[in-house]
Formats: sequence, C-alpha cells, structure tokens
Amino acid sequence: MHEINIAKQIYEKLKDKKPKKVKIAVGELCDFFPEEIKETLETLTGWKVEVIEEESLVECGCGYRGRAEILEKSHGYIVYRCPNCKGKPKVIKGDSVRILGYE
Repeated sequence: MHEINIAKQIYEKLKDKKPKKVKIAVGELCDFFPEEIKETLETLTGWKVEVIEEESLVECGCGYRGRAEILEKSHGYIVYRCPNCKGKPKVIKGDSVRILGYE
C-alpha cells in the first residue's frame, strides 16, 4: 500500500508538467519493490515509468560506512543490519523514492 501513496505524491508533483515519461530512483531499503511502484504509477497515470534501484549507504557506530546487509525484504517490511558488527546502522541514503527526471 505504501507504493500507492508514493505514486499519488509523484503524480501530484508532476501532473501540471504533463509528462509522458518519468524516471525515478527507489532506494533498496524501501519497504516495497521497484516493480511495485513502477506498475502502480503507470496504472495511475498512463506515463511510461523507468525505475532505477538505488543502493543503500549506511553508517554505523562501529565505524562501518557502506552498503547495508539486507536480511529479508517483503512488501511492507525490510530487515537490514550493519555487515560489520550486525548492529542497526543509520541510513544515509537508499530508503526513499526520488524523481530523477521527466519528459
């Protein structure tokens, strides 16, 4: 269901621009899959949607800075950790959806 709300937000931001094609980035730490937002946005708007999956960047108290280790991901949740100490890192990027461009 998160992807429906995000698709509506993207639509509201771009509807006055009347795009035919939209390119978005979906962070790998989002709790839905890139294909879900693509399908939802295309169905909602009729736009052609290109989705790029963006790698995560996390920082941990142990000093690790890099990509999160994803343990499990399904619609509605994601479980990840620091690959170094197995703790809960702070997310720097890769947990959001961004509009990269439109035509």
